[in-house]
Amino acid sequence: MTVARELKLIDTLYNPMSEVDSIFNLSTQLTDNNLIIRPAHLPKIAVIDDDPLYCRIMTKVADQCHLYITCFSDLDSFFKSYKAETFNVAILDYYLGPLEVTDSMSSIEVHNIDIPIVVISSSNNRQENQWPDQIKSFIHKALGPYAAIDAAFEAFTIDELFHQIDNL
Repeated sequence: MTVARELKLIDTLYNPMSEVDSIFNLSTQLTDNNLIIRPAHLPKIAVIDDDPLYCRIMTKVADQCHLYITCFSDLDSFFKSYKAETFNVAILDYYLGPLEVTDSMSSIEVHNIDIPIVVISSSNNRQENQWPDQIKSFIHKALGPYAAIDAAFEAFTIDELFHQIDNL
């Protein structure tokens, strides 16, 4: 079962906690003498892709899975929103308009955005040898939106959670 599908199952089975301002909360519930502990905070995912159809698909999947995903058609709109809102992980299209991922990453580094990034593309053409450590994985779009979301959740590890907690 994929992470996105597991989250949907969890949301179906348990009542969500009330919204809390902290980065990391634990929801606890006693079932069959087992204590279930799960994060009450799901990562905020930014999808940066100039393909409006892909953005609509990602938004639909987010609605179905009760995830927080915001789509941006270019880096400038992402940068403007990033100042007002904290994202935990980004899904970035390899070819964003005239830019390739190396150009996009240079721009992201200039803006001091330090979040894990999952690169997606409909092309197999990629040069990974020059990628910064922020890029955690490459997902082909043909694998579907759940593969990109699963990779984003993998990039959003406990280390990133602790990093966010330390910066509160």
